Amino acid sequence: MNEKYAAEIASQWNVKYNSDRKGCVTKLEIHVVGSGHHQELRFLAESFDTFNQYIIGRIQVISELSEES
Repeated sequence: MNEKYAAEIASQWNVKYNSDRKGCVTKLEIHVVGSGHHQELRFLAESFDTFNQYIIGRIQVISELSEES
């Protein structure tokens, strides 16, 4: 969550390896909604399709919770 690092990744990795030879840096607001570790990234629902186009690889589920947990 660092613009300088994101720009490095976009210019040195994405531009080199993406098929369209483009990289982008996005800005998402970080909202603290309780204690310090309650951080959320938020973006407009209207930009969701565009946001999803730039996800590369898989999103890994690291935990699944239910009422029975």
